[in-house]
Amino acid sequence: MHKSIYFILALLVSCSHHGLEVPPSKDRILSLWKEPNVDLKELNENEKAALVLKKAKKDNYQNCFDLISLSKRNDFPLSKLATLKSIENCDLPEEKLVQIWQQEDEIPNWLKKRFNEVSLELANKHSLVDYQAKFSLKVIKDKRLQKEREEVLLAAISSAKRAKNIEALNDLTEKLYDVAPRYNKVITKENIYSVARDFERNRSFKKARNLYTKIIRYRNYTIDEKVKAWNRLRLSHKIERDKKTYLKETARMVSFLKKYYRKNRNSKVHHYLVDSIITLSRAQWTEHMRSKAERTLKDLNKRYNPDNKELAKSYWLLGSMRLEAKDFKKSRYFYEKAFELDPKSENIAWSLGWNLYTDKNFNEAKKLFSRYVEENPDTQRFRFWLAKTHLHLKENDEAEDLFKEIISIDPMEYYSFLSHLELNKEIDPIDSFDEITALEDTTFEWLYSLGEIDIAKDYLKSMRRVWKGEKRIASLPLYERVGYYDAMISQVYSIPSEDRKDLLLENPTFAFPKPFKQEVEKASKKFNVAPELIYAISRQESGFNQHARSWADAFGVMQLIPEKAKVLGQRYKIPYKDHYDLFTPKTNVLLGASLLGELQKRFNGKFPLYVASYNASGQAVKRWYDERFDGDFIEFIEMIPYAETRKYVKLVLRNFFIYKKMNAEDDIVFNRSFFTSES
Repeated sequence: MHKSIYFILALLVSCSHHGLEVPPSKDRILSLWKEPNVDLKELNENEKAALVLKKAKKDNYQNCFDLISLSKRNDFPLSKLATLKSIENCDLPEEKLVQIWQQEDEIPNWLKKRFNEVSLELANKHSLVDYQAKFSLKVIKDKRLQKEREEVLLAAISSAKRAKNIEALNDLTEKLYDVAPRYNKVITKENIYSVARDFERNRSFKKARNLYTKIIRYRNYTIDEKVKAWNRLRLSHKIERDKKTYLKETARMVSFLKKYYRKNRNSKVHHYLVDSIITLSRAQWTEHMRSKAERTLKDLNKRYNPDNKELAKSYWLLGSMRLEAKDFKKSRYFYEKAFELDPKSENIAWSLGWNLYTDKNFNEAKKLFSRYVEENPDTQRFRFWLAKTHLHLKENDEAEDLFKEIISIDPMEYYSFLSHLELNKEIDPIDSFDEITALEDTTFEWLYSLGEIDIAKDYLKSMRRVWKGEKRIASLPLYERVGYYDAMISQVYSIPSEDRKDLLLENPTFAFPKPFKQEVEKASKKFNVAPELIYAISRQESGFNQHARSWADAFGVMQLIPEKAKVLGQRYKIPYKDHYDLFTPKTNVLLGASLLGELQKRFNGKFPLYVASYNASGQAVKRWYDERFDGDFIEFIEMIPYAETRKYVKLVLRNFFIYKKMNAEDDIVFNRSFFTSES
């Protein structure tokens, strides 16, 4: 029988079966799949349907007939998957493919990613240029990496050129320029910034800087465009880890804006100038030039008349620099001036209170901390340091009550773990995890049992906003089963706070999973780094998203930068070719653990130092330690000048103890030696 006639007959099959319910188990499907001579008469309807989908393969006429029959069953939740597998594995005639493509609106959202990919392969196979273009444009929407999107578009452009299909060629080329502007050889005023930015993202820094420089120098660009280019120009050096040039270019930007302001005295240019001077002072301070940074700010305040918000920021920075120098009197002076200008700023209020605390002016610190806690009852930071202030004033009962209150408010939070330490109270392990009754969803169960994990993830993604309330919580085990960890964590934090708090107490696994177990165990043993620490860092860096890429060009699960990865790869004989390798957990976790091991040794097992240096530079952390450490690591953490790094150390410590609680069989001792020994 001729193929096309065969499939026409198959499509005319009339189905009158009983409804298909919950699928056979994954193990049952696998055993049927591996069995060479299955007697179909002995199988029920569910098992037959599962076997048809599982055994789908190229050019098997009987299987194709069964797939097409199954695709016609409206009672089957995966009927459209059967349609997809029929076009993927059966040699359907072009007219039938086109007919299916013209009815693509019937394909559910969760299946469209796979449908588009398969359709593109078939369009390529049959040289159907219009459909190649159509599905290329659809496929790239689901590609995470720019490189992958480029490859799809370049292949389609090549086909359109060969077919001399001008319309398709124009559409595809336009999209390529949108996805990867650096391919556009015609540089215009409208596209020059996007082309430069794309070169920068692809680490072609010299080409990017040449274009940024043109924007800065040429007269026909606005001040907004020039400042935007200046910021990318200087930041490109920071991304390349050339801090000296980054500082130099930041200073050049300030000089440029000063000259521009002399000729164009308007509020917009003034704002850009003031902001750039504050940025320069912070960069100078970061690069160990505190005196120069202070002069920069004082010159700003004297010559350029910043507005109240800008002046408050300037005074706050001056206060922070004086605090670092342990000049408490001058520091307090600047903080108070900042507070007068911006009394609603939590950051300024905290800094003033911290100045009072570190200057041992505990009565004044108590007043400020108390007032802030009364006005903002959710702030654990102020509550914890109010308790510490009570201790210094020998008000032990008040301090103990506050520490207990902190633990009761949220036992899984940074200041809660510190409160255990202050109370000499051991941290309880999680003896048993309360099971969550998983949401019953037939479509998901069929996809999972058939091993269609990627499609199951797409299904969960499509249902994210559909499932609400109890259903949202009940969906979490489904995310866990298919290893969709970053989305699972996101789902947890979309749950209302009180429900989320109860959930994390009963079963923190959904917010603190332990994926990539083999990779973590191998890396832990090889580099003598606690698995809880690897998980704590990975959880904070990427939420276990192996495709993550940060603004600072760090990649993968543990967010490695390419330059450091290359050095570590050579040093420890870990295969590494380029930054795309960092998207592979096997490589990324090994490299990340090797870096953690090095930092632990460099900082003699001092937890706040080696964790901070994973986020910031080791040189900066050493300087902070030399200048700010006064015998108490808890105080030192609060004095880390980079807000991002300060928050990072706190959250990694929190993560670490949550993973400890999940792994421990006995109570966990947490004392001050923790901060000075390898964890």
